[in-house]
Amino acid sequence: MKFLCSRCRTFWRWEVEQVLSEWVRVLKPGGKLILECPNLISACEEFLKDPEAGASPNQKGQRTMWVFYGDPRWRDPLMVHRWGYTPKSLAALLHNCGLAELKQEPAQFKLKEPRDMRITGIKP
Repeated sequence: MKFLCSRCRTFWRWEVEQVLSEWVRVLKPGGKLILECPNLISACEEFLKDPEAGASPNQKGQRTMWVFYGDPRWRDPLMVHRWGYTPKSLAALLHNCGLAELKQEPAQFKLKEPRDMRITGIKP
């Protein structure tokens, strides 16, 4: 059984561990949790290359400002990004939630690498 999600960034940091722990709880033993989300390190590096373009709310900002805050075209406060993750911080969070065999794999959805990352873990 696999479970793929790209929404962990829309939860507040203080609530995401409880949410992920619940997802792990309902996952069958041997099941795989796959999380894809923007890579905060890549977004910061991209922003520093060209801060003016990176600060744009239009398509130019989708590798930077959208990672930090979410896509402004939604015009929905529920779709804002409430926290950002690096590969190490997301893997540590998944470890704290009980997953093992954590690894980073190439992102397959949205803008893919380098903006996005994929971290997977197995429920023991």
